[in-house]
Amino acid sequence: MYKYHFCGIVLRTFTCEHVLWSGGYMDAVDGTLHISDQELASMRKLELLEVLCEDVLPRSLSEIQRLSAQLELRRGSLRMDDFERTVLTMVFTAQQLPQTSPGHQRELWANTLLRLYKAIKGDLRPADD
Repeated sequence: MYKYHFCGIVLRTFTCEHVLWSGGYMDAVDGTLHISDQELASMRKLELLEVLCEDVLPRSLSEIQRLSAQLELRRGSLRMDDFERTVLTMVFTAQQLPQTSPGHQRELWANTLLRLYKAIKGDLRPADD
């Protein structure tokens, strides 16, 4: 049986997807969610997403590496909150890559993104029966 975490986050994911497609991004320093589309920015559904971005998601490389290390040690399915946080952190990490200078620092960000991806992929695999 497949584990579908998406049912509980469809509304937030739908909103998050629209924010990203409209050019929205999360500020790496203070976590502020920037949304250029004023109509989208006025939606009440964005309040939770803004709180997640500003207060919950890790933003520094060391915080994100710590999260990915914790996920690698985890057994069993991610809780809904952990899944959401990991997906949004993965999106933030992907947005940081183009802004990072080539070299060691960029390689660290890329490896961390890969670790987050593997955690999500592993969580979406069928459970062993």
